[in-house]
Amino acid sequence: MQDRLVARLLNTLVRLLFAGVALIAVISTLRFTINRWGHGFALQAVTMTDLIAIISAAVALLAFLAAYWFSRRAREDGLRVEKSTAYLSLEMASSEVFKYEAEKDAELKPYRTVYAAPSARKRLGGRSNAKIAYNLYFQTLNLFEVCARFRRQSIIEHQVFASWVAWFYDTLDDWYFREMWYDLRSNYTDDVRDIFDLGTAIFARHGEEAPAGDDAEAVLDAARKAEFYAAVAAQMQCREIAGWLDKTEKRAIAPPPLKGPIGHWLISIGLMTPPPPKRSPASSPGPSATTPAT
Repeated sequence: MQDRLVARLLNTLVRLLFAGVALIAVISTLRFTINRWGHGFALQAVTMTDLIAIISAAVALLAFLAAYWFSRRAREDGLRVEKSTAYLSLEMASSEVFKYEAEKDAELKPYRTVYAAPSARKRLGGRSNAKIAYNLYFQTLNLFEVCARFRRQSIIEHQVFASWVAWFYDTLDDWYFREMWYDLRSNYTDDVRDIFDLGTAIFARHGEEAPAGDDAEAVLDAARKAEFYAAVAAQMQCREIAGWLDKTEKRAIAPPPLKGPIGHWLISIGLMTPPPPKRSPASSPGPSATTPAT
């Protein structure tokens, strides 16, 4: 990391040096051109005194730009470390939740279906295993709250948060979560409450009884999911979420062309976006053979 920082500083100094030389050359050329061909201007040729003044001004300007650039870079490096640490913390915490879910899979399974008959809801709600599911939702919502706060504070990127919306939806897919949400919601901040208020309302509008046939359920699930993503995109004011389902329905089939040195430099400083790969719609007639059953 230290080597990269030194290389970056040297690269910046070289750029500033060339910029200074170019500035001096431009000013001198303009002065000479006006003096040689300009009519009505009482300008003298560039003298040594003028050249020293120009160089002094250019050095002062470059010193200011260098100080500003180094200060900004230091802030950006600190922010980058903060974002990386925050993202790593989220991933580690989510791994613990997944581990808990895997260890309690048998106890959780009856509570993690989309639908349940009223008699089954009453029976399952009175079992001790209901506390295991309740604890899972607390852990999950705590993570969602941190993730939403990080998104509002621009600590995590738009794409990272958009990828978590699938987990939000999977949680809403549980009939027991939707039933217990009213008891859970007072523990969480505005964004989490609003997101899951909207989500539970969407599920309620589409009905709490299973439709006849797997095809009908697939159509219903797609409609609920699209409506939920649109609602979360509006809540978080995020176009990345709004286009997420369309984006993930396409897969890369060919890499993008490799840019040359100039293109690579423009991408590195943010003046050009990286080219996307060639994509085509991803068709999957059924679940993968390695996909675990839910």
